Amino acid sequence: MSLYVLPVVYTLFVWWFSTGVILYLNGLPRWTFKWTMLAASALLLLALLGLHVTGRDTRITGAYLAFTCAIVVWAWQEVAFLLGYVTGPRREPCPPQARGWVRTGYAVQAVLHHELALAVLCAGVAAATWDAANQTGWWIFIVLWVMRQSAKLNVFLG
Repeated sequence: MSLYVLPVVYTLFVWWFSTGVILYLNGLPRWTFKWTMLAASALLLLALLGLHVTGRDTRITGAYLAFTCAIVVWAWQEVAFLLGYVTGPRREPCPPQARGWVRTGYAVQAVLHHELALAVLCAGVAAATWDAANQTGWWIFIVLWVMRQSAKLNVFLG
């Protein structure tokens, strides 16, 4: 039974704990944001290195570590977006009268750099896991990206 329960519990813990940490850090005073971003960037580099190293580890622990590294990579882009470091060229609020494709254009402008950063991170994860025996980190990142796109489509379509 622990063969199935432990991975679920670990996944839920890592996901919700990291979400809580990000929300907590986002709620701190703005003067702390540069330190948060610096720490997140250091963790990003360690996570990319971790993905490369765990790529050769086909044990169960390798899958757990690769999963954790992929979550840390994903966390970096969430922190960068929520703290306002990587967003888009449009910083003004959307005009209340904007509708349809005009509103969509404003939304794209607001998050464009963030989407480009996701593509760069995806390339980094791909490079770190290229030809690796353990592809867990790669697939976790891709699943997170697909889920994000799905959520954005659901918001767009109402």
